Amino acid sequence: MGHIIMSAAADQGSLLNRVSMAQYTIAVVFVLLRFFTRGFIVKKFGLDDLFILSAITLGLGQTITIILQVEHGRGRHSSELHEEDFDLMLMYKWINMLIYLVANWAVKMSILALYHRIGSGKRGLPLIVQSRAIWATAAFISAFTLAVILVQIFSCLPITAAWDVEQIPIMCIDSATFMHAQGAINVFTDVVLLLYPLPLLPLLKFNKRQRTALIVIFSIGLIPVVASTMRLCEIVMSGNAIQKGMAWQQADSSWTWAWVPVWSQIEVDIGILTACLPCLSPLLRLVWSEVSVPKIMTPSMVELPKYSGSWGSMDSDGSVEKEKDGMGGSLAGDKGEVKEVVREKKLPALPDDARKSGAVKVSSYYDDASDEEEARNARNGGVARPSGKRIEYSRKMS
Repeated sequence: MGHIIMSAAADQGSLLNRVSMAQYTIAVVFVLLRFFTRGFIVKKFGLDDLFILSAITLGLGQTITIILQVEHGRGRHSSELHEEDFDLMLMYKWINMLIYLVANWAVKMSILALYHRIGSGKRGLPLIVQSRAIWATAAFISAFTLAVILVQIFSCLPITAAWDVEQIPIMCIDSATFMHAQGAINVFTDVVLLLYPLPLLPLLKFNKRQRTALIVIFSIGLIPVVASTMRLCEIVMSGNAIQKGMAWQQADSSWTWAWVPVWSQIEVDIGILTACLPCLSPLLRLVWSEVSVPKIMTPSMVELPKYSGSWGSMDSDGSVEKEKDGMGGSLAGDKGEVKEVVREKKLPALPDDARKSGAVKVSSYYDDASDEEEARNARNGGVARPSGKRIEYSRKMS
């Protein structure tokens, strides 16, 4: 039989454990972000948060039972196992299946509760997204899950025969057929939940950015459908775990069914992740607003007036005039020194966005601008202009 994932190693146990723990860790991170958003930003919790909390708690049980299955032989060939270990592996598999069914139900209830909260109290919505339709869908999924749980519990009589490898072919139903039916209906309910919001689209007007976000959300919503479909494919490819007339060592279900519990956990954890994403919208908006704050103009971005360094005074329009005496000579002072006066051109006004935001102080802004202009003039061979409103300096006469 082929498999979606199969390690080349003789023991797949370590890989099963790593995938299980990594997937659960990712789900926990998203749940923590969800509860941070709901508790500190939105400051309000809902029924959908309670269902997600139940699902992530049950997800821990899935991870633990997978680790225990690996400890007792999951991922190894049955010929290498003792019968006692194989029986314990079957017991943890039975518990894992029950946890998966309840956790998967909790995830779907969380999504439906979110739909109900969004549409609650709004008029004119299509029938499928009204409260009665949501409650009817929840009732169908709940009834289906309850039926599957009862079949799982009483699939063997007595119940303990479910983890007795010698009694399973005699006292239990065909587990492969049951898993095929459960997996197929589960994929159908995932598709229904994915298509549930579609009737709302004609009522909404979107700009380009909103349309892109909607496409991303629906693309993410496809992931649980893909995960449940992959799980069903893995069950079909794994064949029958225990077959009549075949010894349990020959059936080798500890090897052929190694990835079925992991795919069940992947389906639940990805469902949790997808259910958390819409609730992270306030957090993402907050982070985006912090990142996309309008840029404050730095001194290097400000075009400052050029200074020629000529002797003389500067007019109001920025032109430089040389102060001369009536004879056309430069103004001379005592001791043979020539006095010159350079008046500073008025600096440009502080940009409006910087002034309004208060992020830059006026004094420090202009000081930085002056320092940069001074350095630029020095590099260009010009006269470095110290900061100040009026500067007088002298030069020795040659």
